[in-house]
Amino acid sequence: MLTHLSIQDVVLIEQVNLDLPAGMAAFTGETGAGKSIILDALGLALGQRSETRLIRQGCEKAVVTAQFDITSPSLAAELTELLAQYEFSFTRDLILRRVLSSDGRSRAFLNDYPVSIGLLKELGDRLVEIHGQFATQKLLEPKAHRQILDHFAQHDTLVKDVATQWQAWQETQQKLNALNENIAQAQREQDYLQHSVSELRDLDPKDGEENDLVAQRSILQHAEKINQALSETYDHLMIDQGIRGRLHQSLRVLERIRDQAGDDLRPAIESLERAAIEIDEAEATIDTLKRNIVGDGATQEKLDDRLHALRGAARKYQTSCDGLVDVLNDYQSKLGLLDDQSRDIATLTKQVTQQRSSYMAAAEKLSVSRQKAATQMAKDVMAELAPLKLEKAQFTVQHTPKAENQWSASGMDDIVFLLSTNPGSAPAPLHKIASGGEMARFMLALKVVTHAKGDTPTLIFDEVDTGIGGAVAAAVGARLRRLGEQAQVLVVTHSPQVAAHGHHHMLIEKQSDKKTTRTHVQALDDTVRTQEIARMLSGSEVTKISLDAAKHLLEQSQDNPAKKAPAKKQDNTPVKNSAKTKAATRKAS
Repeated sequence: MLTHLSIQDVVLIEQVNLDLPAGMAAFTGETGAGKSIILDALGLALGQRSETRLIRQGCEKAVVTAQFDITSPSLAAELTELLAQYEFSFTRDLILRRVLSSDGRSRAFLNDYPVSIGLLKELGDRLVEIHGQFATQKLLEPKAHRQILDHFAQHDTLVKDVATQWQAWQETQQKLNALNENIAQAQREQDYLQHSVSELRDLDPKDGEENDLVAQRSILQHAEKINQALSETYDHLMIDQGIRGRLHQSLRVLERIRDQAGDDLRPAIESLERAAIEIDEAEATIDTLKRNIVGDGATQEKLDDRLHALRGAARKYQTSCDGLVDVLNDYQSKLGLLDDQSRDIATLTKQVTQQRSSYMAAAEKLSVSRQKAATQMAKDVMAELAPLKLEKAQFTVQHTPKAENQWSASGMDDIVFLLSTNPGSAPAPLHKIASGGEMARFMLALKVVTHAKGDTPTLIFDEVDTGIGGAVAAAVGARLRRLGEQAQVLVVTHSPQVAAHGHHHMLIEKQSDKKTTRTHVQALDDTVRTQEIARMLSGSEVTKISLDAAKHLLEQSQDNPAKKAPAKKQDNTPVKNSAKTKAATRKAS
């Protein structure tokens, strides 16, 4: 729940610090006192769109800090998962802060760490739900009706099972589709693939063959020059016994004195022996090259033809000469699909059939439960409409099976809320209901029926009682109070009947002097609260009659012990901010 709200330099508010209680808190005040400013300021802390017009005149920045205490295990788990995506650890106390500068810059902080406005908004959407007379609420969005019904019926396990079965089915179906597509593609290209494989096999390309052929051709092109150099080298080695002869002659001389010279001569003899061996190998290599290098045109033409064939194939298959081997392997693999994948197709097809049946069984079970829940939900909502003077309204939960091509992880049916507010008129989707007052009251009835622990912890209702009074306003107040037993409910109202039902009462006042106008907020004790209710009943002049009526109204609204505030005893002094929130506010400044 929202425990503290600090507002600094927002429109008419110079400084407001609120400690907010659990239960239902009514916010009242004269028209123009600044009730909407409070909501606009809170919206900043919740990541909503900012405008520089919100900065108090003459100030450089506006700062809003909202502190929340998270006690719901399910909400804590949801926020832990969300914050982990941003590398934040969840803590029970969350402080959301927004600083709006006059130059248009906006900064966001979570527990005094800079964060994106987007994260602030994601947190705000989970922590606070704002309902206004004309605002489009997520409660009224057709796409949300299924989630609302499932939440009402506590379908968490069934919904999770359906989603799990759907995912398994779809993953296997995708594998089967991909395999079928590969085989179909291979079949479409079968003739081409077979011809290409035959052609490449005949060509028989080898890795690195192009480089080898280029090197051989270069040798043949310069055969005469190479042979001449080899002959000259060979002659140098062989003339007058050459180097080879002189080495062997030197070795024979040293061998005669080996025994007399001892070990000191051994290194010299071994070196000469190695040199003789190397010379012998060089002579053999040169002799072989001389005999093999034949610069005839036939050999060179053969090399050119092979290079031409390889390069032509590379151009045809849009690859390099070395890449032809990969092309051949790839084409052979595609042809192999036609011969080897029939068993995989049969296995996947059987698996898809089984998983589809499992999904249908889970989805049908959920669908049956949804039909029962739809009937009960409609009955519960209808029971709330009559006291709200909507007794002629008809509410139904339309449950429609989907065609198979529309099945999804959420099931096999569509859920739409339909409402008719006038006798004889056909029920229509909620978002098409025109009357703002009727919409606000129906929305309240729906929220009372569907809200449960673990939902959004703080609900704000902004003048949902516009255009109603008397018994209808009292009924609205009673239902807001009931919601306050399950969640924190903040109500901005002009209705004394609604305000009287609050567990707590906050007065918003605008005070002016000759220079400035400021908005203040204070919690009311029983005496001042009675006077405020009397003012709301009679106008600016509070009379004994209006005071008596206010006392009676408060007694009627709060005489049921079951309606007592779920929070600790109300503080009857003007509210002040906690030390933690004050520190956060000072830091923002």
